[in-house]
Amino acid sequence: MLRGLAAGFLTGAGFGGLWNFFAIHTAWRTDAPRSPDPSRGLIYPDTEHGVTVYFSAFQTGVPWILLLLVAFLSIPIGVVVAPKRRAGTMRWEFESPVPFWLTFLIGAAAVTCVRAVCGWAWG
Repeated sequence: MLRGLAAGFLTGAGFGGLWNFFAIHTAWRTDAPRSPDPSRGLIYPDTEHGVTVYFSAFQTGVPWILLLLVAFLSIPIGVVVAPKRRAGTMRWEFESPVPFWLTFLIGAAAVTCVRAVCGWAWG
């Protein structure tokens, strides 16, 4: 039971990290200027699909590393921790899928709350 809860929370946190990564990136790209703005510190170019916008130093490093680190560590650990029918197989066996999905949603919400508390606003 405990392994299923841990697996749900870890995989939820991982997918929450990925979702937040893409949501923040999209929001920041929408509001970013297309020419450097040194007065606001927006001097680091980011080119995507031929369009260059300018981000601050904070926007180019910290959130990306933390959110991707959470995602790429939590998802595999959650898959490994999840209870399996037989050792060495990838067939999951939960006593009840409800606690897994509940902790999955709690994990995803936890990452979003941490992002909000740290001030990584949408724009």
